[in-house]
Amino acid sequence: MLNTIGVVNRGFYYVAEKQIKLKTDQLKTVVYNHQSKLQTGMTKPWLDAIATPYKETSVEVVNEDCLLCYQRLIKKSEKMNEDKLCPVVLNMANADSPGGGYRKGDGAQEENMFRRSNYSRSLDMDLDFGKPTPRFYCNSQCKEVPISQNQKMYSMDEFGAIYTSGLNLFRDPENEGYAFMSEPMYDVCAIAMAADPRAKYCLSSQT
Repeated sequence: MLNTIGVVNRGFYYVAEKQIKLKTDQLKTVVYNHQSKLQTGMTKPWLDAIATPYKETSVEVVNEDCLLCYQRLIKKSEKMNEDKLCPVVLNMANADSPGGGYRKGDGAQEENMFRRSNYSRSLDMDLDFGKPTPRFYCNSQCKEVPISQNQKMYSMDEFGAIYTSGLNLFRDPENEGYAFMSEPMYDVCAIAMAADPRAKYCLSSQT
């Protein structure tokens, strides 16, 4: 993780003596809580209100690394000459600590994302190194209010979330040794949201 933090702080790394630069100026973070409003009220005809932008929706359940799945969806849209897809990674985040236990070597989804990208520059304000990235709070008037260095983003609101755009993915998965990517992915988007700790889980294969 220290190596990744060093790369993020420098803004570049090398693969086969080729320097590859990160695009750190793309990062933007928006914090939402139960008071945040996504849009102002408006009146629409009933049919318009329930209209969907697509004729159908496809749902897949796959055993796949979330960031590799993100890459696959982007490449699929490029091959089909479609409008560029804008996937969003759902980060099942720690509600109280940015990056969960990434500093002490934990290995869940959020920690893995921190080790492979510059996600820490969004969620962990302690790693700003005097160069904070743009962070905002979405208020009840649908406005994005800048978050100062004296304010905190954690703990998350019970039903809150943190949206990050402009992430740079530059390392391969853990099973590939977190190797540097020769072609990093830019402008990756993610939503950090904690699971409800009161939710009941059923591990039975019968249900």
